[in-house]
Amino acid sequence: NDPLELEGAAAEAAKYLYMLSYFRDTVVSGSIDDVSAETVDQIISDAATTLVGIVLSPSHTTNLEKLINSLRCASNGRRISELLAFTEALLANAKSISNIQTRESYIFTALKHGLLKEVFTVVSHADVKVRQRAAEVLSSFLHCTISITREYISCGGSIITSCIDRLLSETDTAIKECWQSSLRLILETSAQREQKLMVATADTTSGKETNKMDVDADIQELLYKQHEDGSQIINNLLPALQQTATTETIYYAVPIICICLEAHGSPAVTFAKANDLTGKLYSLMSQGIMVSMQRILACLWLYRSIIFTTDPALCGSLADGDALGFYMPLLSRNNIAASCLLSVLEAVWTANYRPLIMSIVSKHHNLLSSHRELHAVKYLLLRYERNVHEGR
Repeated sequence: NDPLELEGAAAEAAKYLYMLSYFRDTVVSGSIDDVSAETVDQIISDAATTLVGIVLSPSHTTNLEKLINSLRCASNGRRISELLAFTEALLANAKSISNIQTRESYIFTALKHGLLKEVFTVVSHADVKVRQRAAEVLSSFLHCTISITREYISCGGSIITSCIDRLLSETDTAIKECWQSSLRLILETSAQREQKLMVATADTTSGKETNKMDVDADIQELLYKQHEDGSQIINNLLPALQQTATTETIYYAVPIICICLEAHGSPAVTFAKANDLTGKLYSLMSQGIMVSMQRILACLWLYRSIIFTTDPALCGSLADGDALGFYMPLLSRNNIAASCLLSVLEAVWTANYRPLIMSIVSKHHNLLSSHRELHAVKYLLLRYERNVHEGR
């Protein structure tokens, strides 16, 4: 499908690609041997790469500008969806280009000319298919060349703000999940991605050098910068910690807050203190375990991330409030929430923040002792007993 109605060499490339794809998927589908199928796939890949170059080449941007203008002028959801699908296909084929410098130059050109910016004008469209496609286009940009895309995003706060807004307000679960995935990639530091083995060849920079540490710092500055009215972009996530928030909103937004707490250091800790994150967490956990599994998991994730900061004031608030007490009955169950609670208890004894250990165990000693066979509980009790023995 060619929603751009390309002309000249671009039209020929698009027609050739369509014919090859039709040949593979319809004419010979299931009737050719593996070697022949691999040959056809390679020919199609080469044709797709040619088309990507014709549309996104830095030396000839006529077709790229046509795509952007078509998106800008499209008046109905079906037309917009077709253009976004075409864009997503372009990016998917660009990702397969083995020459990193060429791939990055294509993506840099698309970003520089405002393709992603134009896509973000339709992220709240009434048509769910348009919203889905728009979210997937951002994901495709990030997975194609994450360094170049994050550097572009770091130049202004509008994209991050829009991502958070869509994460909280989107009603479709699949789309909400897509926004969460993109926000993870944007807000995680380069070190986090490397530790999680998430760095692919798309993150390797050769043609356009990118200082990842600088980009990390720029994104964090955007996130925590206090504007004249006192607002911060990070504050847009706070509605997800209200008791009235939907379960899905809590479930998908809390992991983003956790990323900030675990990776962004002092600015995130300051944000947590200024907005009483531990108090909001206590309020959510006070609803007990007779709520959805998603709410329980989100609260436990946030509790563990607060411990991860090792900040005395934040951890001290956890000790004072005993929010974890609401979830202690989970120890007698065998489900994912119980496993998550055990991971939190392991984080507690690993961090060895003594006031929190003393608070949890002293208040729930009998229950914990009855589950001493569990690894996390056993070592938490040992830490507690050592502290008591030392008289601290």
